[in-house]
Amino acid sequence: MDEAIIWNARGVGNLPTQDTLAKFINKFKSSLLAILEPMLRDSKIVGFGLKLGFHSSFSNVGGGGKIWVFHKNDLNILIASLSNQLIYLLVNVPTCREPILFSIVYAKWDFNAILSSDERLGSATLDAASAEEFMNTIQEVDLLDAGFSGNSFTWSNNKAASARIWARLDRVFISDS
Repeated sequence: MDEAIIWNARGVGNLPTQDTLAKFINKFKSSLLAILEPMLRDSKIVGFGLKLGFHSSFSNVGGGGKIWVFHKNDLNILIASLSNQLIYLLVNVPTCREPILFSIVYAKWDFNAILSSDERLGSATLDAASAEEFMNTIQEVDLLDAGFSGNSFTWSNNKAASARIWARLDRVFISDS
């Protein structure tokens, strides 16, 4: 598995979004894709996955299908747990000796916090208490930020240029345990 993509798409039914997603998959040679909030009926998942080149797909149907997962045949995946807000996977990757526990969480609650002022553009305001609570939570559960490639900002308020704010709100965490 070269790369995994997790995308909070908030809808994948339109062609521009599908085209952008296909470009990401091709660019990063992704064998695993998770989409949060696809905003399509679960009956569309198989055809959607095949269109993107994925051989297998499933969702957390009990949770209203808010998480869709696609993978290629080079991965052996076992669903360890599935609920309305999360999917735990054991992913056996040919190049790894041990399976990787992969957790995909869709939650209506989140921190919407940044950890430092360089994680926000267009507003100099850093909520120090919120950043501290976020950092304490990350440390308490012994997680590490996996970093990112590409644009460092994952969210925008979509306002006019002079009022636009960009921030890094979406993250991938890993644990060595």
